[in-house]
Amino acid sequence: MSHYLVEKVENRQQRRQFMDLIWRLYEGDPNWIPPIRINQEELVGFRKHPFYENAQCCPFIAKKDGEVVGRIVGIINHGHNKRYQEKRGFFGFFDCIEDQEVANSLFR
Repeated sequence: MSHYLVEKVENRQQRRQFMDLIWRLYEGDPNWIPPIRINQEELVGFRKHPFYENAQCCPFIAKKDGEVVGRIVGIINHGHNKRYQEKRGFFGFFDCIEDQEVANSLFR
């Protein structure tokens, strides 16, 4: 059983690692179309985006032996919760190596 360290993304280096992971994971896939990086940074909350006027996000990365092997963002959309009288959170930007333990660690 491997051990994975899950870290909250809090600094510039971690933001870069979060963003760079998908290039490492999918660069060899002929069907992958890389997203526009600045748009991804806005959607994740690393840059100003109107969505975050009524929402919060918390990005995480998973590491094994110092290498980033997964990522996920927890999202609370206060506008949605108010409109539908709910207390829900959402997940997005989930990507990881093909390892169920990595996926499990990100969703804990």
